[in-house]
Amino acid sequence: MTYTYRTKGTCSSLIELELDGNVVHNVKFTGGCNGNLQAIPKLVEGLTVEQVEEKISGISCNGRGTSCGDQLARACRAALEASKNAKKESAFTDRRAAIHAARRLPKIPSQGFCRIG
Repeated sequence: MTYTYRTKGTCSSLIELELDGNVVHNVKFTGGCNGNLQAIPKLVEGLTVEQVEEKISGISCNGRGTSCGDQLARACRAALEASKNAKKESAFTDRRAAIHAARRLPKIPSQGFCRIG
């Protein structure tokens, strides 16, 4: 799943990332400090969301209370939650479709018990 996150309180304005289950891939930042934004994606590639949160959540940049790394940790968590919600919604939609399909089936008249032989 590909996810886009709008950052708050940092020089970067946008984070794009992919999740494969809970594993982070292909992180891309828009805006911010070029060196950090090249390094961070390489450091978190292949880590789980929990590992990313453990390593970089809560880091502050220049007293802002957040940083590009902290925003990435938040983006990873938001993507994982969105992924879980999408799976729930998909299961709900599949169940609703099955119920509607069953309602459209022709009714078979009851013939009583079937006797064999």
